[in-house]
Amino acid sequence: MSAHSGGPFMSAAWHLQYWAGRCGQYTTMLLPEALALGMGRFLSALLWGLMRKRGEIAKKEATRVLGRRGQDVAEGSFHHLMETVVRTVRFPRDRARGLWDRRIQIEGLDHLKRAHAMGRGVIAVSGHFGDWEVFNVTMASRGFNVNVVRRALDNPLMNRGFEDFWKEVGTHVIWRAGAMKEGLQALRAGGILTLYVDQDARNHGVFVPFLGRDASTIKAPALLSIKSGAPIVGFAVTRLPGGRSLIQIEESFVPDPALPMPEAILEATRRLTVALEKRILAAPEQWMWIHRRWKTKPGEAVASDGATA
Repeated sequence: MSAHSGGPFMSAAWHLQYWAGRCGQYTTMLLPEALALGMGRFLSALLWGLMRKRGEIAKKEATRVLGRRGQDVAEGSFHHLMETVVRTVRFPRDRARGLWDRRIQIEGLDHLKRAHAMGRGVIAVSGHFGDWEVFNVTMASRGFNVNVVRRALDNPLMNRGFEDFWKEVGTHVIWRAGAMKEGLQALRAGGILTLYVDQDARNHGVFVPFLGRDASTIKAPALLSIKSGAPIVGFAVTRLPGGRSLIQIEESFVPDPALPMPEAILEATRRLTVALEKRILAAPEQWMWIHRRWKTKPGEAVASDGATA
């Protein structure tokens, strides 16, 4: 069902979801941090017990990559994800109280500044690893025009709520359905365009090795770079003890202009994936194993022209 269809029952369900989300958001923001995180841990344990099927998928994939310790890593990664949700909801409060800069360490900021100085915008690429949203809010607080490609939900009320939330912390939402057009506009305006390359791209991706298996991966970063001339920077945000975050930014690059476009896209996508792999293997409990990353198999999808990010 689309985001704009549905009868009275669906409308009532959308409103219920929206206000439940709002209540959860404000409760999480108002509680002391330790209590909010404790609530998150309780909900995490409850949901992990209820989501047995998805939990088994996460354990299977983590064990395939990591061996026997993958069982514990999969469960730990789910608890990490729930803590990430709590910390993300509290972004406005942390910024207002002046806690942000005290909790952030940055390595490689000069790489981003040099890329931005080229005047073509910057394509920032990572995965759902660590405290991935911290990068966007941190760069916005430092004066960059940050635009993040996100997947829209079916509930239009929730989508408007998400837009308002991210605007409050200084970033702009670009919904995935219009990512190519709006992304190019953001880059031409000198903005940072953030995309995540670690979710199944179905028939819109190219297959590159990821943690030992070919995975359908979005080619939008490479395609946008070729169309706009914008450099690509990879980044990762690792969670440190004490609620701190380490942002690490890689040197910028552009797809090889000497290669035919399909090969240039494949090479650039592979390069981004290899960089993300290294971060995940260094701290596997901070990646989202519960996502069905390898759902699409080679041969099941016919690659499109990349119009969807």
